[in-house]
Amino acid sequence: MKTKNQSALKNTAFLKNNIRVLLGTFICTMLLSSCSQYQYVFLNSNLKKPDVQYFVHENDSLRVKYSFSGENCPVTIEVFNKLTTPVYVDWSKSAIIMNDTRLSLWSDKYKLNATSDGYEIKNKNSYSSSQGEISGTIYRNEQISFIPPQSKVRVSPISLRDNFLAINSQDSISKVYFATKEGVISTEKHSYNKNTTPLYFRCFLTYSNKEDFSSPFYSDNAFWASDVIQTMSKAITIQSDIFQIKRTTGVGKFMGCTTILGLLVILALLND
Repeated sequence: MKTKNQSALKNTAFLKNNIRVLLGTFICTMLLSSCSQYQYVFLNSNLKKPDVQYFVHENDSLRVKYSFSGENCPVTIEVFNKLTTPVYVDWSKSAIIMNDTRLSLWSDKYKLNATSDGYEIKNKNSYSSSQGEISGTIYRNEQISFIPPQSKVRVSPISLRDNFLAINSQDSISKVYFATKEGVISTEKHSYNKNTTPLYFRCFLTYSNKEDFSSPFYSDNAFWASDVIQTMSKAITIQSDIFQIKRTTGVGKFMGCTTILGLLVILALLND
């Protein structure tokens, strides 16, 4: 009997060791299967570009800087008042125009930034009593920005793009070297002009020297995707004229779900 018990214990230990090996294999598979693709989109404009940090629209009254660096093309606008009198920007009458559709730069919505503090008392009869307190600040983006002389305002109201741009074999394609976290890679770059670009948008802003906007004036600047790089590697740094879109591939999603199911089965076996 003792020999049989020892044999059973050895078999159980052997099985558990094999299960642990399988568990490790599944974990490695999960890590390797979370496949992501990236698109890095280079923007161009007729505006001045002093360096890679921003595009600039400038006249005797204002200096407006545009930046789109980051994930999903975040819009950042900085308006500097060069005058000796105040300038006002009405964000509710300003917009991004994309594919003939207006995307407002201001929303009449409040946001709550809050924290909670409380406690809960339970007993064995499933009775519970709780008490808490929420404190925070309700705020919203300003509809009209007041800009004193020789000062500026900076806003980041929206992001423009979270799905991949369409690229195809008919595009103008060239080989480029791209710095990624895995090192410098050789990849394809799809290039476009203002007429062939898959992404074109305008930034329309409304200003006034008077608070009641009785004498408004405007700026209307266009931007378009000039180059697109699609790769499985993540870039090291992103310039302001480049934005990034990320998506998980179908293989990655399928393998991720399969791996999770496998892990659940293995954990159940270990418990048994």
